[in-house]
Amino acid sequence: MQSTNEQPASFGSAAVIDDHPLVAKGLAEYLTSHCRFDDAKIFVSASEFLSRPFEERSGFSLFLVDFWIDRQAASSFLTQLLSSHPHSRLLVISADSGSEVPTHVKSCGAHGFIGKHATPDEFIKVVQSVMQKKTTFSMPNDEENGPATLQLELVTRYGLTERQAEVMSLAMRGWTNKRIADRLGMGEQTAKDHMSVVLSKLGVRNRVEAIALLAGQRL
Repeated sequence: MQSTNEQPASFGSAAVIDDHPLVAKGLAEYLTSHCRFDDAKIFVSASEFLSRPFEERSGFSLFLVDFWIDRQAASSFLTQLLSSHPHSRLLVISADSGSEVPTHVKSCGAHGFIGKHATPDEFIKVVQSVMQKKTTFSMPNDEENGPATLQLELVTRYGLTERQAEVMSLAMRGWTNKRIADRLGMGEQTAKDHMSVVLSKLGVRNRVEAIALLAGQRL
């Protein structure tokens, strides 16, 4: 009888959806050579994947999907993917690996996230973990998931919206409003407006006091 901890000889087939051909080819080859997949099929975009007959986009045990800059479109695709393939595992990979990205893709139902900065060993571990029915979300620059924990606290304790929590989380890193706006795909004035509401909800006068408050040091 096979032990419940024993890993299968093969994870079956994987689909790699990434609009960077060289990256997609490398990921597909790595899945078959190091992660025990029999084969990996490449799709260069979500639209190409969706345009194929259903039988050509079925039968994959893993979808490895690049999370692109248009967050709304990417989120919609992830949700649609999981709805159409409920028994498959979904692992998201992205060069944009700020703490808000893993948090966001997790809310879409993904089973894991890893940044493209990861080492080969880290990639293998995350893939294996996801295929073992675990959830793994790599939070860069904070092994204890501090940024995600901060965002959760901002929402639950201070009543911030998810977007306001994202803005404040980035401000905690010392980011300017312009940089925050660029990361979150909004105008600089919108970022400023979000920050004004955040300061009001936190009961402080400026972002320096906000950072001090959240760091546990009132000025």
